Amino acid sequence: MKIPHLHLIRPFTLLALLLAAPVFTVTPMVTTGYDHTVALKSDGTIAAWGDNAHRQLGIGNTEYRLSQMAIPEFTQVKVSRLDITERRVQPLLH
Repeated sequence: MKIPHLHLIRPFTLLALLLAAPVFTVTPMVTTGYDHTVALKSDGTIAAWGDNAHRQLGIGNTEYRLSQMAIPEFTQVKVSRLDITERRVQPLLH
């Protein structure tokens, strides 16, 4: 079977289309532990808030957070999914 006008598609056009496709996609999600909440944002960064008595928020102290705060260790890397337990968050890197 012959595909009509296949000869019009130039190799560099196909390459440009492939390169323009998103390489990294994230599905935003919010998940909760015992007394804390962690959000994976659409840009792949993580924010957390709530109880931090066991340093489960990953913000470098044990301060309780009422509003979301970016987790510093994950501002320069992209996370694709979060696994959370009662006292721990495990980000899965892309």
